[in-house]
Amino acid sequence: MRKKLTLSLLAILTSTAMTVSIADTSPSTNFKKPEDAVKYRQSAFSMMAYNFGDIGTMLKGKKPYNAASVITRAENVAALSKLPLEGFVQSDGLDQRDALDKIWTEKAKFNEKMKTLQQSASMLVVAAKSGDRKAVQKAFMTTGKSCKSCHDDYKKD
Repeated sequence: MRKKLTLSLLAILTSTAMTVSIADTSPSTNFKKPEDAVKYRQSAFSMMAYNFGDIGTMLKGKKPYNAASVITRAENVAALSKLPLEGFVQSDGLDQRDALDKIWTEKAKFNEKMKTLQQSASMLVVAAKSGDRKAVQKAFMTTGKSCKSCHDDYKKD
C-alpha cells in the first residue's frame, strides 16, 4: 500500500514539474520563413473560428443542437487555442496582415489575453461535457468575449 502511494505521489510530482517547465518555456519553432508563422497562426485561428462558429449556430437554433457535436467542437477549440501564439513572431518588414504592431510592445499583455482564451476554451469543454445547455451558452459567451477582447486590442479593423 505504501509503495502504491509513493508511486502515485511521484507520478503527480513528475507531471506537475513537467507542466511547469513546459509552461515556462516557449516552444521552438519550425518556421523556415517568417511568412510561414503568419500562415500557421491564421490557419489555427480559421479552424478555431470554424469550430466555434458551429457551436454558435447550434446555440442560436439555426441548426439542431447536438450535444456530442458540441463536445467535439469545444475540444477542437480548446486544442486549437494553444496553437496560434507560436505563430506570433516579430520580423521587420513582415506583412503581419491583421495583427497590430502593439502586439510586440505589449507582448506580456497579449500573451495573457491568449492564456485567457485558452482557459475560457477549456471551460467550454467542461460545460459541453456537463450536458447543460445553459452552461454551454454561458461558457460560449465567455470564450467569445475573450476572443473579442484580443481582437479589440490587437487586430486591425
